[in-house]
Amino acid sequence: LHVGAMCFGVYSAVLPRDEKGQASLPTPLVKLSTDLYACAGGIFLAWGFLLMMLNLFVGNGETGQGEEMTPAQLYAIGAAFIIVEIVAVRTLVKNFSSSDGEGADGEKGAAGPEASWGRIAALGGGGVLLSVWGGHGVGDFAGILVEGLTAAGYSQMVGALILSIFAVVGPFIMIGTAHAKKNYDVALANASGAVTQVPFVVLPIALIMIAAFAQTGVIPALPHGGALHIDLQTTSVVLLGFPPMLVLWKAVQDDGAVNWVETATMIAIFALTLFFLGSE
Repeated sequence: LHVGAMCFGVYSAVLPRDEKGQASLPTPLVKLSTDLYACAGGIFLAWGFLLMMLNLFVGNGETGQGEEMTPAQLYAIGAAFIIVEIVAVRTLVKNFSSSDGEGADGEKGAAGPEASWGRIAALGGGGVLLSVWGGHGVGDFAGILVEGLTAAGYSQMVGALILSIFAVVGPFIMIGTAHAKKNYDVALANASGAVTQVPFVVLPIALIMIAAFAQTGVIPALPHGGALHIDLQTTSVVLLGFPPMLVLWKAVQDDGAVNWVETATMIAIFALTLFFLGSE
């Protein structure tokens, strides 16, 4: 989430701008992604404060209450994110999937060839298989990296941040390729997708898998039957997910464009957030 937000902020600095320094943004990004930013920010803020209050006022090492999140809680949070994603995708397809939809400059795009459902399914299935294969390789690499950094005296959060860069290599490549072809709307869609896919796809699936694996014994449950520790790392990652979402929402939603002040603000806040997380 944080590395993806930093990517969005940095990329906004290289967008073509008008004489007033404004970089126009595509309509779907302004009308739909801003709602996703606001939703994710609200959930992160509420969830983060809940973790803090549980740990501060209810924390009890004997019962585990306030020290662990239960599988049921992880299922509920994951379901909330996924429901929003389903509605957002349906809205995107319904309102913005026309081949002659408006671009960032308000001009009608040229109609492209229609893709068959079979081709879409084949590409989607191939993407899933390659993602599983690549994800397994990244997982092996993650274990080696985190163990090496921990042995060298660094926190696990540093390893997580480094791994996050590898996790968004795909969007980085697509952003660079689209920008080189002057397809700025496509590049921005990937930059925004690198942010929104984390809270609404990656995170809920990870939470649901953690809960299911803890219940079925694939991974050891915590001492009191919980599935996720309520500790500094978990709380800080969740709570610090709010500022990037707030800044992105404000920068995009107010006028449908990004100016130099908003670009500098995004880079400053996202960089500070990464620095704070890496310092834990």
